[in-house]
Amino acid sequence: MGDATGRGNMKATQAVPPLLILVMVMAPAPFGSNIVVPALPGMAKDFSVPYSTIQLVVTLYYFSQMAGQLFYGPLSDKYGRRPFLIGGLSLFVASTVVTVFAPSIWVLILARIGQALGGSAATVLTRAVVRDVYEPAHAASALGYLAVATVGFPAFVPWLGGAVFESFGWHAIFVVLLCVGVLGLMAAVLRLRETNLTPIERVDFVGIMRTFGRLLKKPVFLGYAGFMAFHTGAYFTFANIVPLVIERHLGANPSVYARFYVITALGYFIGSLVAGRLSARLGMTTMMRLSLTASFIGLTVFSGLVLFGVLSLWSLFGTMTFICMGYGLGAPSATMGAINVDPRVAGAASGLIGAGQMAMGALLTNVVSYLFPNASPVPFALMISAAIAGACLSYALVIVSHRRQAMA
Repeated sequence: MGDATGRGNMKATQAVPPLLILVMVMAPAPFGSNIVVPALPGMAKDFSVPYSTIQLVVTLYYFSQMAGQLFYGPLSDKYGRRPFLIGGLSLFVASTVVTVFAPSIWVLILARIGQALGGSAATVLTRAVVRDVYEPAHAASALGYLAVATVGFPAFVPWLGGAVFESFGWHAIFVVLLCVGVLGLMAAVLRLRETNLTPIERVDFVGIMRTFGRLLKKPVFLGYAGFMAFHTGAYFTFANIVPLVIERHLGANPSVYARFYVITALGYFIGSLVAGRLSARLGMTTMMRLSLTASFIGLTVFSGLVLFGVLSLWSLFGTMTFICMGYGLGAPSATMGAINVDPRVAGAASGLIGAGQMAMGALLTNVVSYLFPNASPVPFALMISAAIAGACLSYALVIVSHRRQAMA
């Protein structure tokens, strides 16, 4: 897999990190977001808090990832990727130690914020590393293959979290997460070299805000970033609300979520694999169009099943598999499209993309949790429908922007 995109497509003079190293560096952040989900109902009982409070363990993780990505990216454009990767992963490890021994829900939440702030460095900067070492035409394919490699971890993380929780309790979940963080930190320290060979001259808070402003004023960037944010929002809404839907409306134990989640992860795996194979050949906009087609198929069937009241475990996860496949098909192209809007500030663009993803995921999850506390499938389906509609509008903005640029 390491040569799948071709060595000739890598930039000269660059130290190209092996995909396995990037996988290990990226792993802590997605592990941290998903591994606790099966244990949330049990954690709520242990701490004697409502589900809306224990949900902060996940939603504040997302918001903190958003905040971290906003600043790691721009700072790495000036000072390099490697120092912030190592520093961020060190913070992740230290915070995870606190979660293992957290005596109260609020200590746990604070430690989760530290985890997210640390792990967000790996999330945003691995994308920037790919942009540093690959030519633009092949960076989307490289990200697709990286997603294929990394999806193997998140696909089984909920299952792992559920199994560990049922056998040893929720504290043991964070012991597992600590091991993942230590491995990621060791990979960054021992094998990851600096890839930002053309740093910008200066960076400060005002400069960061101006950079964000310039990017957000470009409709094509908004289109690519919006595509990612809305698709991520649909995925996060499903991942975090479906345990309650399973328990309250399908009459099943929430632990089955971990086993059925593998089905949706398989969709993402297939989408990412196809993206790795075809992105350079078909182009980014074509891959995004294929992405929306797969998502629309899944959404249509899912909404129909909800409206007619014939939802089951297999139909719920089976239809969401198509939406996840669409996510995998389009995410690498949308990411690279946004970062290539201004390659000089690839880190800032990557951070802004990631922040938008986390913000949308947390926003939609909280809207469903607080406005519809009984986790009814109908508002659940409507929220996912709204997210996919937003992705379609974002794609349209990308197409219109490219046509205007071609006519200029």
